[in-house]
Amino acid sequence: MRLRLRSGALAAGCLLAEALGVALFLRGFFPLPVRSLPRGEAHAQPPAEPAPPGPGIASNWTKIPPPLFRKVVVVLIDALRDDFVFGSKGKQFMPYTTQVIEKGTSYSFIAEAKPPTVTMPRIKALMTGSIPGFIDVVVNLNSPALMSDNLIWQAKAAGKRIIFYGDDTWVKLFPKHFVEYDGTTSFFVSDFTEVDDNVTRHLDRVLKREDWDLLILHYLGLDHIGHVTGPNSPLVGPKLREMDNVLKKIHISLLSKCDCLFMSSSLFLDEGPLTQLELVQQTDLASTLAVGLGLPISRNNVGNIILPVVGSKTMREQLRFLHMNGFQLSTLLQENTPAYEKDLGYEQFKIAEKSHGNWIKLYLEGNNSEILLNLGKKVLKQYLEALRTLSSSLSKQVAQYDMYSMVVGTVIVMELTGKKLGIRSDCCAGYRKTKVKLNPGASSSSWSEVDVLILAGTIGHVLSLGASSFIEEEHQTWYFLINTLCLALCQELCRNHFLLKECDLQLGTTMKQNFDSIGEASECKNIDVQAASNSKLGKAASSAEFVKGSDKWISLASPWIILICCRLLRSLNQTGVQWAHRPDFGHWLTSSLYETLRHKLEINPHASSKECAISD
Repeated sequence: MRLRLRSGALAAGCLLAEALGVALFLRGFFPLPVRSLPRGEAHAQPPAEPAPPGPGIASNWTKIPPPLFRKVVVVLIDALRDDFVFGSKGKQFMPYTTQVIEKGTSYSFIAEAKPPTVTMPRIKALMTGSIPGFIDVVVNLNSPALMSDNLIWQAKAAGKRIIFYGDDTWVKLFPKHFVEYDGTTSFFVSDFTEVDDNVTRHLDRVLKREDWDLLILHYLGLDHIGHVTGPNSPLVGPKLREMDNVLKKIHISLLSKCDCLFMSSSLFLDEGPLTQLELVQQTDLASTLAVGLGLPISRNNVGNIILPVVGSKTMREQLRFLHMNGFQLSTLLQENTPAYEKDLGYEQFKIAEKSHGNWIKLYLEGNNSEILLNLGKKVLKQYLEALRTLSSSLSKQVAQYDMYSMVVGTVIVMELTGKKLGIRSDCCAGYRKTKVKLNPGASSSSWSEVDVLILAGTIGHVLSLGASSFIEEEHQTWYFLINTLCLALCQELCRNHFLLKECDLQLGTTMKQNFDSIGEASECKNIDVQAASNSKLGKAASSAEFVKGSDKWISLASPWIILICCRLLRSLNQTGVQWAHRPDFGHWLTSSLYETLRHKLEINPHASSKECAISD
């Protein structure tokens, strides 16, 4: 009994130490996000206005400039890849959008999204300008209200009227922020039609009205098609054509009223034909939208203003926008970095700010010479370089993992797992011996590691089905669990057949001694051992040992056979977003059958595909 208590206490200590190791790993894998004030405190303390960019200068340039656009429409087509617009599919299925791009009446770019790329973190990045961490994947299951400073909250605080239609994640993130909304669930990934029709059905009515400033539309149909059938599905083309008609309707309606459509407006008439696409960060949209709406840039923003959007403005206004952006980024850097003054981006911003002050002096003196223009271009370049460096410094704080904590946590868990296996092997003989003496007929009811893995994996896999963003890749979770289970089974079998061999021998010796003592107590001393060994029972025991030996190797080989079969099954038909475009056995079989049928039809044009299949 004392041995059992000591073993229990040791096991409890190992579990606590393993929990510490897991906590260390999670601390390294989920770094603290860039810290800033939540929106409640931000409202209590309005964003600080930047000091005038030059000593002894007093002007109204530090105030928030008026909005660039009277109305802004944000159309978010989920899963709209760049090749769907700028590639061959764009020319074939999105003719109106392609025409607008080629004429140069829009500013086109590719926005790069940082992982994680599930719905809630990406919306958060678009509206706050911050980079969400992997911890946001957890809260994506049930998105709470977004408490940090964001564009939607700033727009509402400024009296902007916002209308939203689309993915109901927006409604959960920004409750009571929309004057009108209609949320659609993203859970039913097999819905390719109604999920978008519920958005488009409001368009004609809303576009005729003037009682709104910001319209947000989030379409999900293309994303659902990609998740279920892949990017090369024949359903992609009609959906792109549908989205093209939506963009055409919005574009024509708004251009007939004012210069108001974001990224596509008469302000871009001088952009010229598209020659090369610029790569921007998705976080850059938050600061650019804020400037377009005449709002303060969110405190948590780590993105830069997309300069071509304000390129039609005067040099004075462009420098003013970039100075606001730089001041916001440098303030955020000061709040998160003790030695911020030594940061390269901060030094570059101060240099650009000083040059900006010199430009302002020349401008106020009425200097319109070539010197003023060249100095303005120089300051513009300095600001852009400073913004890129500041943004990079702040972004690294989110994406920088604590490798030391991760390695230490992993070593602790692995070391304790090995210790537990060794302790279990050493203590097994004594524990079983004590147990047999106390109660020879008792059986162990304790759970093994494999039992816990099966239960935890099953529960985790079922819970993952509750998140819409996991549904399209749920088979990857299943693959991972199967592989993990097979490896755990292999470890368990090796331990049972090799590590515990000595334990079983000692247990057998103990049982023999117990049975001998029981035989002596019952006066059964006249058993002919030699006759018993030569009997049929002895031969059966010898045969059973041979079968047991072969079963051992079969059981050891089984997990590896299962792993090989699973790998072959994965290559049978690639699905999901990440691997759907890769060739597999299914594509090879389909293409071979298609080529055979085409060859048959070329030989006999009057033959049907059914006849060709029968002839094969």
